Amino acid sequence: MKTAIIFATKHGTTAQIAQMLADQLGSSGQTTLINLCIDTDPSIGEYDRIILGTPVYAGKPLKSMSRFCSKNLAALLSKPLYLFAGGMEVTNERQAGELLSAFAPELHSHASGAWFLGGAFNLEKMSFMERFIVKRISKTTQSVTAIKQRAIRQMADNLNK
Repeated sequence: MKTAIIFATKHGTTAQIAQMLADQLGSSGQTTLINLCIDTDPSIGEYDRIILGTPVYAGKPLKSMSRFCSKNLAALLSKPLYLFAGGMEVTNERQAGELLSAFAPELHSHASGAWFLGGAFNLEKMSFMERFIVKRISKTTQSVTAIKQRAIRQMADNLNK
């Protein structure tokens, strides 16, 4: 089964999560990673199933993912679809909220599954303003990684069935 993991990333964490997921899918068929920051208009016709992933910042997905989903909505709704979002929310309630805000309701309704896979604060990759905001809100002074490897395995197990 040909699978496309289509993702948007700002500081590289979602790319890292997408790669970890692809590694877990390993033997279930051919998996292609598509970074919307590099390939802004990929063709999805050749893929049997689609996985979409985006980070959520201040309650919103990256614009590149929103644009891609809007432009390709009909095609996405015609294929098996799975969703993941990344972020640094700690509570299950806020994680669920970020996951819901990451994708349009039509995509959530159609998707066979959706997961919140954690994230990271990569301070060294952030702009001065981003660092300032993250330090003030999160009360952190150093980079922090909170990728949910167990959730990635659970997602992969679900896809490998």
